Amino acid sequence: MRFEQKVYTEIEVAQLLTKVVSELSGALQSVDQTATEKKIEAMNLWAAKYDEAFEDLIVEEVVKRHVQGITLCVWAGPPGSGKGTNIETVNVIGGLYAEVASQGWARQLPEPMHSRLLNFSLAQSIISTGTKGMFNKPEGEYATYFSALVPEFGSFVAAGGFVPDAVVSILVEAMILLRLVQHSHKIQIDLWPRTAMQFVAFDRLVQKIRANGGKVQEEVVTIKVLKKESMELVKQHLAESAKISKVIAAKINEYLKSEWYAALCNKAALVEDMKERYRVEKEGLTEVFSRLTGEYSDSLSLAVIEELKIVCDRMEFRFNLVVEKGGIPRPDEYPLSVIRRLAVYTGETAPVFLEQTAEKNAKKGYYVVSSAGTPQEVIAEILTTLAGAAEITDQWESILSLAGEIANSIVYKKELVVEELLKRVGGILES
Repeated sequence: MRFEQKVYTEIEVAQLLTKVVSELSGALQSVDQTATEKKIEAMNLWAAKYDEAFEDLIVEEVVKRHVQGITLCVWAGPPGSGKGTNIETVNVIGGLYAEVASQGWARQLPEPMHSRLLNFSLAQSIISTGTKGMFNKPEGEYATYFSALVPEFGSFVAAGGFVPDAVVSILVEAMILLRLVQHSHKIQIDLWPRTAMQFVAFDRLVQKIRANGGKVQEEVVTIKVLKKESMELVKQHLAESAKISKVIAAKINEYLKSEWYAALCNKAALVEDMKERYRVEKEGLTEVFSRLTGEYSDSLSLAVIEELKIVCDRMEFRFNLVVEKGGIPRPDEYPLSVIRRLAVYTGETAPVFLEQTAEKNAKKGYYVVSSAGTPQEVIAEILTTLAGAAEITDQWESILSLAGEIANSIVYKKELVVEELLKRVGGILES
């Protein structure tokens, strides 16, 4: 199906989104709830009907109305990698720089840092595919558009199915169009693309925009929670690291199906005290890592295991912080749930991002960065990498130092005083 080729209003896009979701929901409701294969067939038939339809509308929108171009941002990192903190910090420092630079009374940073920081300042909107977003317990506008799919997708996934890539891509592209007609020039997409086939759709969209004279920038960031030496090793062997990551994830999944793991889950389920339950479940983590290090000794495998350990340590710190403040940790913050989440990330998400970055290693916009270190150290590396800072000047060092303070404030939920931060950026640029 092809929609009328024109520049749409927000109301019209909302109507299109409602229409296609309603059709998908109806197609799924007509299939036996236990017939997983038939549901997949119904979804694929629906996807074929709308294949590339929203891509064409996005192209029209960018070429005709977003003539200055758009930026599509996709960041991926394991639980506890600080993805949200670093995205927010990059946007804050970009906004501060743009505000000061636009006043004309301070010198600009040299290129490419100047243009990159201005790009970070673009008002950003978000598309969430996860919790409270499109596919899991939608809230707000997501509930308005996607609630009809919740029971259908929920029962389907519970029966062991995976929503086809084409379906995910079409629904995300519909949301991209909605964000564009809402006047967003920069869109942060939560985990789309996340599979090889979804990256095919992502690439096709980007190439279509450019082929028709539109402007689009990609910001695809893979966050690895690795120390410097291991990080350099992974960067030098991206494709091989992706393969090893899948192997180790498969081995973890073997452990998760074992009798000893099931017995530990049963034991932990009987413990009511939060700290004691954590201690019991941590026995499982210790066993997992003991087995992994006993089976894998090559440097790339050890780098994958190192990242898992660091993430688990971070999650333990967060757990204890919540308990000490009198809070109640979420069920997925206990060790046995954490390792299951990490197995999914290590086996599915991380490999495809590494593979795509390896494939596009000569292409701007694909980055691998580390978040092992203090908030200040992490944001310094991320900003330097994303801004393409070839020469580290005194001004740039001062910008990085300020960004580190901002990141630290975000981590510890301290108020950011914008007026004071603007003065400090102005002072840096005048120095």
